[in-house]
Amino acid sequence: LIYNKHWDINKFQSQYQKLLLLKPSNPTLLKQIQLRNHLLLLNHYVSNHELELALKTIKKDATVISEIINDPQINSIMVTEFNYILFDKIYVCMLMEKFEKANKLIHDFLNTSNYSTKADHYILARILHLFIQLELKHYDYVLNETRNLVRFLKEKQRLYEFEKSCIDVIYLITNESKQKAVTDIWKNFEEKLIALSQKEFERNAMFSFNFIRWANLKSKS
Repeated sequence: LIYNKHWDINKFQSQYQKLLLLKPSNPTLLKQIQLRNHLLLLNHYVSNHELELALKTIKKDATVISEIINDPQINSIMVTEFNYILFDKIYVCMLMEKFEKANKLIHDFLNTSNYSTKADHYILARILHLFIQLELKHYDYVLNETRNLVRFLKEKQRLYEFEKSCIDVIYLITNESKQKAVTDIWKNFEEKLIALSQKEFERNAMFSFNFIRWANLKSKS
């Protein structure tokens, strides 16, 4: 996974091929390996911006992954892996402008998850939910939910630089009607995220979703 994040294709391919050779006799362990291999391949395509291949992987493995996710022996111990897959699927939907599908994925997650399960991913989902609602032009809803999120983050003492930057850009875009100004807002947001990515703690928030690339694409739209 780290090789993916650092775009080290050769090392990723070398290690991924070794993982594919693992065929344990224990069925539960085999399912865990299948899920992780799916996660790695999907993230590889996402990291390299090969969205069509990512989408094909999602569709090809949909039945098997669904069965694994619904297996009670697995779903309680692989929450992080499930969430990584979820955010990659949301990323693919958003960059392919399938915002209704992305919205459903986020909605389902927020209705079945909670803050205590995986705090970082829960907060990430709420932020992404607001960006998706922006794309759907639900501006009144976005303003109301952003205020709710600010209160929630202050209550949990989780309103860090990354979260503040996301909330600021959401407020700015919601209240701006001129396209040129919106483009500038996205460009400034991209530059802010690049700066935050140099900070050890703040860059963790961008591990599961490439906000920099998303901001870059929006600044050119």
